[in-house]
Amino acid sequence: MTRNRLANQSVAAGAARGCAMMACFRRLASAASRVPSSSINQMDNVARLNSRVVRWTLNFAAMRIIQYLLLSSASLTAVARVDAQSGQSAPAALASQVKIIGQPKWWLSPIDGNVASQREAHLYFSVVVENGSVSELSVNSSFRAYGADGSPHSACGPFGLGGGGEPAFVAAGERALIVCTNTVVPRSVYDLQVTNRIVDVVPQSDERSNLGTLADVGLAKYSGDFATDETFTASALIHSKSAKDVRLWIRFRFYDRDGIQTATCDSKTTLVQPEVAVKATCGLPIRVPSGLLAPATVKAELRRSQ
Repeated sequence: MTRNRLANQSVAAGAARGCAMMACFRRLASAASRVPSSSINQMDNVARLNSRVVRWTLNFAAMRIIQYLLLSSASLTAVARVDAQSGQSAPAALASQVKIIGQPKWWLSPIDGNVASQREAHLYFSVVVENGSVSELSVNSSFRAYGADGSPHSACGPFGLGGGGEPAFVAAGERALIVCTNTVVPRSVYDLQVTNRIVDVVPQSDERSNLGTLADVGLAKYSGDFATDETFTASALIHSKSAKDVRLWIRFRFYDRDGIQTATCDSKTTLVQPEVAVKATCGLPIRVPSGLLAPATVKAELRRSQ
């Protein structure tokens, strides 16, 4: 967008210069027309000179404007070509590094604990993906559900593709579960056919830090406000390796018993001083809806603050 704006400014500037030159020569021509003459021949000569000046001015200004337009058009074409390459080829290359494992699934999860009295339930979708690249990727998926007869039922995904979808931050070489929910349906729903597509594959910057070490990494049930049997948290101690105060944070990865990442959470950025091992916890607890395996293990990665 910056290059386009600069090109447009160049066009405007060129046109302005051409128009300014036209105005200047017109003023010269006007002045020439006011030169006193002592005869009809002199007046004719001035008129012819005036006409030539005006024609030359118009031709020169038009030529300058066309020149700027051609140069700016070439610049805009080059910018569009670069933008097309960076906007299409890179995401396609990244998406090819993400592999879908198995088939997408759907299930109903009760709205609260009193299952027997409920006529409706949350509709959930999930799929397992594998990151085949050498770096962490943010991956999202869109889901579409159809009835047994093929009639469209619902959609779930990132904003613009149904809503309700959250990306999974998948470590290099690992598998992760992507979960999506955005609607409540009758509990009588059955025989849905589900499709999914991988969308929004975004590389993550490497923010891992060697300015500290982690100890006592632990997984626990969340016991704060709004805690339920489905909410979990994690914590760890950060030991500084620096002689100075540093700001660090932790990304926690939760895994089920099959080694598939089911969720992540990030701690707040923490000031770590060399004299004290500082405890960091999930900024927000994770929620595991019924129908999914509870987390069995957790890993922690130390990150530097930007």
